Amino acid sequence: MKKGKLKQVKSFTLDGDIYNWLVEKIRMSGSDLSLSSLVDDYLGYLHYELKTLLDYCEREEIEIDRSWLVSTYIEDIKMSQPNWNVIEKLSEEVRKDFEKDMKLQLEWDVEHLLRKYKEEKKKMLELVKQRKRARQLKVAKGVKGR
Repeated sequence: MKKGKLKQVKSFTLDGDIYNWLVEKIRMSGSDLSLSSLVDDYLGYLHYELKTLLDYCEREEIEIDRSWLVSTYIEDIKMSQPNWNVIEKLSEEVRKDFEKDMKLQLEWDVEHLLRKYKEEKKKMLELVKQRKRARQLKVAKGVKGR
């Protein structure tokens, strides 16, 4: 996606505990990632989704209030994220089903990340082995040439 002119945002309010926790974890990881880049990526995703939706409605000449469409779409996205205050008020059966789904998603995410981590680690180990073999061959050729 093409990036536009940068906009310096002066301020907005965040949950301080969440912000501090995320900053700490990102710093611990040694990642170059920043919270502003995460927000920028999310806004880019939202822009893409809304633009695609609005362009489609325009192209197909669908008569629908664009303001309502944007508002509803954004609320649907917001509603698709877990709101723990609402979840706590659900019936025990529904909450257990939700928690079960969340656990399955978490397990899938962790398995996926673990697989990716192991693959990257395996590639790195193979690279180290290749370099070691190359050095050994170089040394062996040097000894034979004497």
